[in-house]
Amino acid sequence: MHQGEYIRKLLIAGILFLCLSNIPASDSHIDNSIVYAQEPAQKVQDQKPKLAKTERPVTKAKPKKQAKPKPKKVVEQPIALPVTPVAGCDQLSQLLTNIGLSAQEVDAALQIATRESTCNSQAVNVSSGACNFFQEFPCGKWGGLSDITGHLRGADSYAKTRYGGWLEALAFWNANNWW
Repeated sequence: MHQGEYIRKLLIAGILFLCLSNIPASDSHIDNSIVYAQEPAQKVQDQKPKLAKTERPVTKAKPKKQAKPKPKKVVEQPIALPVTPVAGCDQLSQLLTNIGLSAQEVDAALQIATRESTCNSQAVNVSSGACNFFQEFPCGKWGGLSDITGHLRGADSYAKTRYGGWLEALAFWNANNWW
């Protein structure tokens, strides 16, 4: 992956994270295939004019404090995601088999993916920005949202190098609720 592409993916993940972090918890209408973003209310700030070196500011009495204006209501705008999500654990199982995992490894990997993302390739953690089936962090480290095969190979390598394999990774997840 080129550095520019990596930076672009990282920026997209950051933007998604910032957009998702502004969504009120009461919004129950959010669809997994669409992320709703909110634009922050703009604050009007008084800017002091720049003075030339020879000019001196005129001293005035301090004005009384005024009540802060209430923020404007922000209208949610849908953002279409660029990649079609992989549909669930059955399709993920086939993809994991295709990259060479055994049936036992696929079972362990699916248990982790179910807990991490409900087998959703477009899952993004709003607090950390981790993404995809196995919540890679930072998003884009193994392939991000746009390279499913890269994500799966990265997760496989991670499970095997950090834990010794998928069964050990699942045992760690069971003991710690993360991997």
